[in-house]
Amino acid sequence: QYYSIVYDRFIITNDENYVPDDAALGIADAVPDSSLRVLAIGNSFTDDSYAHLYKTAQDYGVQDIVIGSLLIGGSSLQNHWTNASENNANYSYHKNSIGVSRTTNNKTLLDGLTDEEWDVVVIQQVSQDSGRAETYNDDLTNLIAYIRENCANPDVQIAWHMTWAYQSDSTHGGFANYNNDQMTMYNAIVNAVQEKIVPNPDIDIIIPSGTAIQNVRTSY
Repeated sequence: QYYSIVYDRFIITNDENYVPDDAALGIADAVPDSSLRVLAIGNSFTDDSYAHLYKTAQDYGVQDIVIGSLLIGGSSLQNHWTNASENNANYSYHKNSIGVSRTTNNKTLLDGLTDEEWDVVVIQQVSQDSGRAETYNDDLTNLIAYIRENCANPDVQIAWHMTWAYQSDSTHGGFANYNNDQMTMYNAIVNAVQEKIVPNPDIDIIIPSGTAIQNVRTSY
């Protein structure tokens, strides 16, 4: 028997060339809208996470795709709010609307927010603080308010990117916040999200990348 993994379901078949269609999976109504515009505000973890998003959306059937990201390496919520409030042109702005990403430097958050009518704007905490709930404070509240006030789309949704724990042999200085233990860091990230993000009415979507990666690390 062959196992074909499609979406969240297993199809068991004796045909090694079998390719299930949407009707067989019972998801005929799960066709996405014809357009998707996503802007992420973050750092290198953001860059990693969105590297394949354009192709993923394209493979899923989206026709009109724009993926943008405003990046500063190692930047925290506090840094992003400072840059927003002072309109600092410190960002590398990456934009992919044709399958190839183009980068423009020295951009502000406002430049990115007003460049497209984004459907979703994704934010995150810097990795070393991602499991420290006490850092999810007024900077987060102020940043969300700034996004909603300045985004070209008044109906924009705010998504939280839950990042992942460091690899077990990481030499990152911030690993000390978690006793240099991957599972301690992962559990701290989950707890911080449960405490500060899940109950936050201003956050519409949670992207559990950290859990997805930890599942891969701890399963066959």
